[in-house]
Amino acid sequence: MRIVGRRQTAPPIVAAASADALRAGLAIVDAAATFGWATSTGQRKGVYRFGSFEAMEEHRIACLADAMAERARSAAATKR
Repeated sequence: MRIVGRRQTAPPIVAAASADALRAGLAIVDAAATFGWATSTGQRKGVYRFGSFEAMEEHRIACLADAMAERARSAAATKR
């Protein structure tokens, strides 16, 4: 048996807010806002069949890296 991922428990809900909780929440929101540029994951529409989870992940990461590189190239070209 192989375990993929790790389940994390959510922090408990408390009645009084704290500055640390607010900072943690804002960090999550800021991190999510940086993904707004990602209009495409680079994967074409269609049905993909993979022999293993690892093959699927490799394909997904390669497509995402290509899309990010293309985005960086186009951003660099517009700066000139």
